[in-house]
Amino acid sequence: MPFAKYDVDPAHIEAMRSAFQKVCDLLQLNCNADDPATDSIVMKIVQHAKAGELDPDRLCRRVLLDIATRE
Repeated sequence: MPFAKYDVDPAHIEAMRSAFQKVCDLLQLNCNADDPATDSIVMKIVQHAKAGELDPDRLCRRVLLDIATRE
C-alpha cells in the first residue's frame, strides 16, 4: 500500500487510494512501488489530504495541477 509509510488518518485512506488510482489512470502510469513518480504522486496526495482535502476527485485534480505547474 503506497500510503503505509506516511502518518495519515486511517479514515482517509480510501479517499487517498481512490485519488491515487485516478491520477495513475489519467497519466497512464503503472504506479509500481519502486517508481519515483509513484512516490511523488503519493506525497502530493498526502500533502493535500493533510491540508484538509479529502474528496478523491479534487485530490486528483490538485495533484495533476501540481504536476502540470511543477516546471
